[in-house]
Amino acid sequence: MLKNAIDWASWPIETTPLRGKLAAIMGAGGRFGTVRAQLNFRQTLLKPEVYIEKSWEKFDSESNLVDQHARQAVEALVTALVLAARAEKEETKISTHS
Repeated sequence: MLKNAIDWASWPIETTPLRGKLAAIMGAGGRFGTVRAQLNFRQTLLKPEVYIEKSWEKFDSESNLVDQHARQAVEALVTALVLAARAEKEETKISTHS
């Protein structure tokens, strides 16, 4: 459902209201399914993004992400999104007080 809603909102791609919006793309799967699934999101939302290949090797039996490289990638993704959101908030605050 969510993908369909984003597909509808993202067209036409030249004038989509989603362009330039803050977003992060993350997926975990087998080898290339996640990469292909994220293709449409990349065209509209751009980066940052993370995909975790062979996710069955990266999570434990309780669904905890235990792979250090994957954990660092997710942490960097979330950090980049938070910093972008804070910068946008500051920019909005400055422009409304000018």
